[in-house]
Amino acid sequence: KGNISSQQGSLIVQKPGSVNRYYIFTSVPFDNLGNNTNANGIYYTEIEYDFQAKTITEIAKNTVITTDKYSMEALTMVPNANGTDLWLISHKAGGSDEYQIYPVTSNGVGTPVISAIGQNIPLKTSPYLYPNEIGAIKANSCYTQLALSNLGTAKIDVVDFDNATGKVSSVFATIDGFAVNDLYSIEFSSNGNYLYAIEYQAKKIYQFDLKATDIKASKVLLGTGTIARLGQLQLAPDGKIYFTQHQWANGGFIGVYMNQTFLNSL
Repeated sequence: KGNISSQQGSLIVQKPGSVNRYYIFTSVPFDNLGNNTNANGIYYTEIEYDFQAKTITEIAKNTVITTDKYSMEALTMVPNANGTDLWLISHKAGGSDEYQIYPVTSNGVGTPVISAIGQNIPLKTSPYLYPNEIGAIKANSCYTQLALSNLGTAKIDVVDFDNATGKVSSVFATIDGFAVNDLYSIEFSSNGNYLYAIEYQAKKIYQFDLKATDIKASKVLLGTGTIARLGQLQLAPDGKIYFTQHQWANGGFIGVYMNQTFLNSL
């Protein structure tokens, strides 16, 4: 299950304690009325890879994590502080402020740690053009903070996170002032000192200084696209932040990157 339309629609991670087994996590997208387009919730599939034969065997398909209608399309994964396991991080919409953070172990996915804190993601109401299940969740490289963006509320929450317990403890900052129905993707810099955000229809990329006394006022417009809408931001192992441009005319995506030295992130 899942769909290419889902904002953070898939994650692939190595199964804890395994050399050649992997979990594929998927979130299901919503249409413009807030209806689920496929089936509700979040799922995962387990596969096994044979390195010699270069073949993949499906072990278990579409195991249900949650069928909650209001699970956001946002998913991310961070290591557990125990050095073995993982945390699958999601957030609920539909009038909720709940972070739902699932322990991921060699036995599968466990009962979520619930933290009710930060912005409430409401049901879709005017003037929202898109369902409020659309948003992104990212973690900094130290796994001490999470950032949550939402298309409908046009806000970003930066919250403090404990990867030993899976708990979100407090709101570090709330950043608003974005156009409704335009705030899309977010990403931390490699050192966690800066946060980047995209307004995808306006084709703008912004930087915020998380060390500033007034984080919202530290907003800097880094650039504006001229051809295509902007999409996801992703910090890569090479220390660069990659983003996508979506051209409706040909349905394709163009991968480009921002060097973080140029963006004053280091």
